[in-house]
Amino acid sequence: MFAFVRWTPHSVSFDRMVCAIHSVGDMVSLVLMVDQHSQEKLLKLALESEKELERKTGIPKNIPHTQLQGFHMTLGTVNQREFPVQKALEEVNRLVPPGKWHVAPVILNRPVCRKCDKLISSVVS
Repeated sequence: MFAFVRWTPHSVSFDRMVCAIHSVGDMVSLVLMVDQHSQEKLLKLALESEKELERKTGIPKNIPHTQLQGFHMTLGTVNQREFPVQKALEEVNRLVPPGKWHVAPVILNRPVCRKCDKLISSVVS
């Protein structure tokens, strides 16, 4: 793993499903959002990592995480003209209310991008 990120496992919890509308076409992604506590933990980690990356590389991040969609897991993508997105979201969130998405928190054991390690290491060294 690249030297400037000291990764430790993080527990996160999810609390609701929403849709992310794509900028073109009729496609939307159904995404499971982390709860507020997890959002705050992950945002702090992301901002620290961005700051360290900028310090090490001199390359600033154009759009900080504070201006991006909250942390989430994409479950799938559907065509909103062919799938009743709003009705499905309402029903899923009715059947699975906040705090009921899983029994125990999800553990993030490492950053998602395994290939990024080598790329970032080559820029930093």
